[in-house]
Amino acid sequence: MKRNYEDLQKEIDALNTKLVNVKDAATDLKGKLDNEDMEKDNEIKNRIDDRIQDCDKDINGDKLEDGKLRPFSLQFKKKDIIAAINKMVIMFNENNK
Repeated sequence: MKRNYEDLQKEIDALNTKLVNVKDAATDLKGKLDNEDMEKDNEIKNRIDDRIQDCDKDINGDKLEDGKLRPFSLQFKKKDIIAAINKMVIMFNENNK
């Protein structure tokens, strides 16, 4: 269980690093769009921003109305693993009193 947590944390860190690189590349790309067709340029910029935001939510989660993380994000899964580890530790401690 602990190894799953550590592996997931490494994956989250790697994905966040890639996300930062993609955000930088997107910023560069948006700066290179010519202004001949501003409507098309804005549509492209919005699609890029929306996709980056979706990826960020998939990795880091999104706060729902009740303050909990989106259940399909990697951060939510990490929190589930931590909760399971804590539960196992508590059960182990209770059994060894």
